[in-house]
Amino acid sequence: MTPSPPLTPLCKIRAALDNYSALVRVRNLQTTVVGPADAWGRQMMPQPMLVSASVTLRQHPASTAADDALGSDAVHYGLLSKAIKTSVEKPLPEQVPSLDMVLTRLWADLCGAHADGQQHANGPKPLVHRDTVACLELTARLPKASLRGEGVSLAIVGVFAHPGAMVGPSMYARTLSLDCLKMPLVIGVNDNERKSQQLVSVSIQIDMLDDLSDIYTPLEAQLVKEASSLSPKTLESLVDSLTHIVSRFVTRQWHDIAESGPNITVMVEKPTAVPFADAPCFQLTVNARDVYVSSQTRRV
Repeated sequence: MTPSPPLTPLCKIRAALDNYSALVRVRNLQTTVVGPADAWGRQMMPQPMLVSASVTLRQHPASTAADDALGSDAVHYGLLSKAIKTSVEKPLPEQVPSLDMVLTRLWADLCGAHADGQQHANGPKPLVHRDTVACLELTARLPKASLRGEGVSLAIVGVFAHPGAMVGPSMYARTLSLDCLKMPLVIGVNDNERKSQQLVSVSIQIDMLDDLSDIYTPLEAQLVKEASSLSPKTLESLVDSLTHIVSRFVTRQWHDIAESGPNITVMVEKPTAVPFADAPCFQLTVNARDVYVSSQTRRV
């Protein structure tokens, strides 16, 4: 079996797609999924899932546009939607599927092959052909899988090399997101802000994630637990602390730290801090390896 391509930073994939101009997109297709962990960490409980798909075409579908009829140079959004719903709602035999398993099977159903290039046995006729498609991006969002936030999502993105080069994608990204976790904290430099808690909104993105299990529920619990003891004066200090919490968690207390760990983005907003603005915000992207090196340096 051909090995899966190494995980690629999402920003590098975005840059590789700059020269393509044709895109077919389906957003937030409503489905029901059974398997991935819910907000309490329970598996095999039915919950809503929103699926989005973006298909980047190698070139403008000129014949479809000229003939005003669907041709082989295009991907029809209706067929794409039906294929997504069919894949997501069929059971995975003899397994308790994680969110990653649901999404990777959807990838295989749409492409006819897994990310490692292995042909998808007994799968439906592939809708996404690498001769036509340059990139496929799939995002599965669980809006009810968070006790504190607005949901979690997992995205996989693959860029296909030129036709004939290889079966699977030449670049592949996996990104987990926890959106808008609400946390009451004492935070701020002003005297009034030190007297009581205010809500902050924390969003986490973990790019190049190699853990295929449903880590979002225990990660949220760990963030809430450790953040509850913090009382920083600045957003910058809070974000720095949160990046350390996330980095330790995804590397299992630094035991799984590699030469280049996952890229972690932490964004914190203070909605009530500025009365006439939505929210001041500070955002930071760091590599878990760099956070580990920094933590070791501080100990010396």
